[in-house]
Amino acid sequence: RGEDIFRLLVYLAIIGSVADWVVSAPRLILSMASDRLFIPHLNKIHPKYNTPSRAIIFQTIVSIVFVFIGVGKYFTLVNLLIPILLSLYCVVLLSLVVLRIKKPNIKRYYKAPFGKIGPFIVILFFVSLFLTWYLLTKNAAHIVSLVFSLLLLGIPIYLLLEMYYNPRAVRKANNFLAYLALLTEGISLPKKVRKNILYLLGDIKNKKILEFGCSVGTLTLLLAKNVY
Repeated sequence: RGEDIFRLLVYLAIIGSVADWVVSAPRLILSMASDRLFIPHLNKIHPKYNTPSRAIIFQTIVSIVFVFIGVGKYFTLVNLLIPILLSLYCVVLLSLVVLRIKKPNIKRYYKAPFGKIGPFIVILFFVSLFLTWYLLTKNAAHIVSLVFSLLLLGIPIYLLLEMYYNPRAVRKANNFLAYLALLTEGISLPKKVRKNILYLLGDIKNKKILEFGCSVGTLTLLLAKNVY
C-alpha cells in the first residue's frame, strides 16, 4: 500500500511539473523561433489572448508524449533527466559569462552579486552533483552515452536552420568545405590524374575550355597555364 501511495505522489509531482512546463517552456520556444533557432512557425502570438499559442500546443503535445512514454519508468526518466538538466544548466551559465565579456556595454536591469565568478562556482557544484550521480547510479555510463546521443541530434537541426537563415553561416561552411576539399584533393584528384587529363586534352594553347565543377580550382590553374 505504501508503494502505491508513493507512486501516486510521484505521478502527482510529474503532472504538476508538466503543467508548469507547459506554461513556461513555450516562451523559450517562442524566443528560439523568433531568433530563427527553431521552427519559425511557432513564433506567433495569439491575437486575442496575447499568448504563444502555437508554442503552447507544440509543448503540450510533446509533454503528453513523454508522460505516456514514462508510464512505469519513473526512475529511467529521472536518470535521463539529471545529466541532461545539469549539462544544459552549465551551458547556460557559461553563455552568461561569454555575454558579459563580449557585450559588456549592454544595459543590465539589475545587479547580481558575484556576477563573474558566481557562474563558475555554480558550475562546479553541478559538476559535483553529476559525479555523485554517476558514481551512485547503476549503468550510469550507458545512460550518459544515451543522453549525449539525444543532445547531439539537435546539432544537425541547428546547423540546417543556421545555414537557412544566416548568409554568414553559409559562407563559413563553404570556406570550411573548400579548405577541406583542398586538403583532400590529393586523394580525390591526384596529380597523376591531372596529368592524364592534360595529356588526353592534347594541345590546348589559346583554346577555350569549359571546366564544369571546378572545385577549389587546382585543376583550373593547371589548365590556365597550358592555355595561356
